[in-house]
Amino acid sequence: MKDISNTPGIIDLFTEAKWLLYCIHCDTIPEWKKNYETLSKVKFGFLDLKYHQVKQYDETVEIFCRFYYHERLPCNAKTIANADQITEGVGFSKKTRKNIYYLRNTGRFIVQEPGSRFFEALQPDVRTFINANRTRLSEWFYKEARIRGVLAP
Repeated sequence: MKDISNTPGIIDLFTEAKWLLYCIHCDTIPEWKKNYETLSKVKFGFLDLKYHQVKQYDETVEIFCRFYYHERLPCNAKTIANADQITEGVGFSKKTRKNIYYLRNTGRFIVQEPGSRFFEALQPDVRTFINANRTRLSEWFYKEARIRGVLAP
């Protein structure tokens, strides 16, 4: 396993991982821990999602990202109580370049239930959320939704 964050061709996987993670958690609210409970109850779709780490294995590439409150405070096990429910990474097949599993701090998992955001991230409720909150979305999520045709130009 080695860090390959500067390898050409990783940026498209990073973009896809970021899109998937935003769609999956866009309407989830961080449950701030005791020292952070005065922070506003914003949804993950309004927060920044930044690159954290890229790992390469024999047949897969894992892209890890982390949500940030006001660009500086990471949403992780130290700051939010529901960190174990937040997906922090996506595993992609090197051969097909498709996502094949997701990662949380509890390990990797696969969801194959139709209707699940993990199965198909852009569910009708995600489209509704994006359109209803277009002025509050993070800048990247808003721009990517326009690129993907979810929001009209």
